[in-house]
Amino acid sequence: MVAQVTMSGNAVASVQFSDVNGRLIPANGNGVKGSPYVFEKFGMGKVYMADGVEAIDSNLNFSYFDQKLYFLKDNNMYVVNKPFKMFLLNQVLDNTSVEKYFANGFPAIEQNTLATFYEVIAKGLTVQLLKFRKAVIKESTPYGSAPVKEYSNDDQYYIFDASFKQMQALGGSVTLKKLKTVLPHYASQLDALNTQLRLNLKREADAKLLIEKLN
Repeated sequence: MVAQVTMSGNAVASVQFSDVNGRLIPANGNGVKGSPYVFEKFGMGKVYMADGVEAIDSNLNFSYFDQKLYFLKDNNMYVVNKPFKMFLLNQVLDNTSVEKYFANGFPAIEQNTLATFYEVIAKGLTVQLLKFRKAVIKESTPYGSAPVKEYSNDDQYYIFDASFKQMQALGGSVTLKKLKTVLPHYASQLDALNTQLRLNLKREADAKLLIEKLN
């Protein structure tokens, strides 16, 4: 990939991407319902390259199906193939600005490696709550109808404890019991915060609040 950077002083104002082979990627699997992307529409995002360049683009999206970052240019779709370590995606949904932050470089765990990108749900002083989402294609056959293929998301949550440089798996949901098991040194604080704040950890916003309150 070739990046053409427009500089304004010492700041990167914008980056335009050009794929070396001009590969066009289909927006969705052939005949598959739904979308494998973070947001339904491509939109504003920022990519932190491995070489330190910060690239801003108005047409970015990430695919949970193949775990790749894509951008649109001249009505075509391209994969970002220059090494990057973090990215942000922004959308306005129901008049509310929504930002999602993804990063890699976390210790390998289960099927995931250092290169795996996680959505960072919560970033506390030393503890981070991460989510790895994988979109898979499932097929069903409604009674009397032809088979239907559609995207389905599988979510797995993890805790990264920077104090011990360890990743711990939480499975498909976040619960107080699981958090106390993987973070035993925070058990009493987790209990106190959960009681004080009256949290429902089935809601990611509440799980985020709990982790960010830890100290």
